[in-house]
Amino acid sequence: MPQSCGKEQSNNHVAGLRAGKTSLMICPRHEEARKVATIVRQKLKAEGAIGTEDHAVTVLSRMDLGPESRRDLLHYAPGRVAGFHTRTSGGFKPGEKWTVSRANCETVTLERNGKLRHFMPSARGKWDVLVSWTMRVSAGDQISCYGRVQGREKRLQEQRYCRGAAGYRFRACAT
Repeated sequence: MPQSCGKEQSNNHVAGLRAGKTSLMICPRHEEARKVATIVRQKLKAEGAIGTEDHAVTVLSRMDLGPESRRDLLHYAPGRVAGFHTRTSGGFKPGEKWTVSRANCETVTLERNGKLRHFMPSARGKWDVLVSWTMRVSAGDQISCYGRVQGREKRLQEQRYCRGAAGYRFRACAT
C-alpha cells in the first residue's frame, strides 16, 4: 500500500468525523487496515478527539474451524478459550468461556474462576475455539463489539452505544 494512499484516506476520514458525519474505511487486507487505523488514531490524538494514553484491552477472536477441526487437540493450545453454545458433557453450559490450561492425548483441561474441568473435544455439542489478543484503545475510541447476548434477550435488535468506565464508546452488534 503506498504511504500516500493511507494518508489521503485518513485525512478524508478525519475530516468526515470533524464534520459530524459517519465515516467507514475499508481496506482489502488486515495489514493495510491496521496501518491506516494507526495513522487515523495519531491524528485524532493530536487533535484531542481521543485520549493520548493507550490502555490494553483483551479481545477474543473466533478461530475459523469446521466441526472436525474443532475436535482436533492440536487447536487447544494453552491460553486459548473454548466458548460453549450448547450444553456439553463435562458440565459446560451455553455462554460459558473456559481457558485452556493444558491438553493431553484425549482431553483438554479447562480453567474458569479457579475451577478446573476436563473436556473431550470429541463430545457432542457446539462450541468455538477462541484466540485472545491485546488491542490498544484510548478514551473516546469507538469499538465495535460482536458477540452473543446472554439472558432473556435473544439478540440485539439494534445497534446501541454505551460508555465504558474509562470513557470508551462501545457499539454492540448482534451476531
